[in-house]
Amino acid sequence: MHVSLYVREGEQPPVLRYGQQVEFTARVRRTHNFNNPGAFDYVHYLARQNIYWTASGRASGPIRILPGSCGSRFVGAVFRLRTAALSRLESLYAGKPYDIGMLQAVLIGETSKLDKVWTEEYRSTGTFHALVISGAHVAVLAGFSCFCCGCVSSPKVPPCF
Repeated sequence: MHVSLYVREGEQPPVLRYGQQVEFTARVRRTHNFNNPGAFDYVHYLARQNIYWTASGRASGPIRILPGSCGSRFVGAVFRLRTAALSRLESLYAGKPYDIGMLQAVLIGETSKLDKVWTEEYRSTGTFHALVISGAHVAVLAGFSCFCCGCVSSPKVPPCF
């Protein structure tokens, strides 16, 4: 199932972790296409990801966290690393919402902190995809580089001054 929680502008989304089991009121539907000739086949796209139902609800409604967890440990570790990186950027640039939003978008692909005005400017120039898609690529490349640098050790060189 694919779940979307909608948050009104100015409201804070609930803090949820990967693997948490939650209970909330939602509208559940089978996936469907919009039957436009030549349109994207959304049903088959979701089916390739083993998603056959969609649910949508309001984040302002009651959300109850249930005991237990589910999901993959590896994916959970990836999400914990991502959450730590987002938190670190927020602490480094506290009080600078533009910097936080842009760095999270460019480095990690997280667009929730971008104001609508900023994204409209990027969309009008045709470069919004650089924030969303390139951000994920930069994060993967940086993680791979850090892993490789950790595997290859070099002797410490004293400063030359």
